[in-house]
Amino acid sequence: MSYLKCPSCGERVNLFGESKGEKIASKPRLRFWGYPFDPIIALLSDEGKIEDYSTPIIASIADELRTRAAKQVEQLTQGLPNRLVH
Repeated sequence: MSYLKCPSCGERVNLFGESKGEKIASKPRLRFWGYPFDPIIALLSDEGKIEDYSTPIIASIADELRTRAAKQVEQLTQGLPNRLVH
């Protein structure tokens, strides 16, 4: 969360300077998931209800991580006897 979008004009405001996340993520071939700062996170955190936070962006990241993890487990367990896998 390195930027926010102005609610009036939609302009991107970089909170911590120009983002270097994409450049850094590209070195070890990692995917960069940059998304705007959401003030609701701070509000829910202050109320002790951060687990209530939901956004399609986070859901899509979680889905992709689950898919990647399942593929890695499948690759690691290929060729192993079933008694070792289950």
